[in-house]
Amino acid sequence: MRTNNNVRDTEQSEADAPVRLGQKDPVEVILNVSPRDPSTPLGMIAKTSRFFFLSLLFFCAAGAHAQTMSPADIKSLLARVREHRVAAPNLQADFEEQRRIHLLDEPIASSGKIFFQAPNHFRLERRGNSPSITVSDGQVLWIYYPKFKSAERYALGRRSPLDAAITTITTALNLQDVENMFHIMGNKTEAGYDLELTPRNPSMKRIFQKLELRLNNDLFAER
Repeated sequence: MRTNNNVRDTEQSEADAPVRLGQKDPVEVILNVSPRDPSTPLGMIAKTSRFFFLSLLFFCAAGAHAQTMSPADIKSLLARVREHRVAAPNLQADFEEQRRIHLLDEPIASSGKIFFQAPNHFRLERRGNSPSITVSDGQVLWIYYPKFKSAERYALGRRSPLDAAITTITTALNLQDVENMFHIMGNKTEAGYDLELTPRNPSMKRIFQKLELRLNNDLFAER
């Protein structure tokens, strides 16, 4: 597959030409990334407008017998999750999201699967009418659009709004220092725990409204 003409670098210049991972075509690299191979960027899910992750929302439905968790309960749960992540740093879950566009009255819904490897490697596979694969190793973010056989490259680490959005997302998935970046509410259900994370930073709320995570009783993310 040759797709060089369809790779767009969003900040291209003579000093910052499109990056080729190794000597392979970047689209081939994205397609060949294995979400189960710990040596490759694993993935998470999110979606874009001008900057990615516009109004991202992971849905989880509270159980019929949900019990509201106190701040002490949430603190204890997060400590247990962090201990668990030391032994099992990878995360895999299904997701649903809603994106709100100013010109549309109804939100755009989509779903897919996310793979995450601490601290900041992720792979996001979005299904539906506008499928895409997003992969990042913490330094570069690639988005591949299979319908158009094209890819976009975004350099990270430049203190841009995109960097801030990705940091917020990876912090939520990592659950490290999450209390400083999010207001957290939770419910204990028969199946596990439902957590709702709302960004503390007002500017981040314009990009990312809230994240709802479902953990089972073994502290694995399900959704």
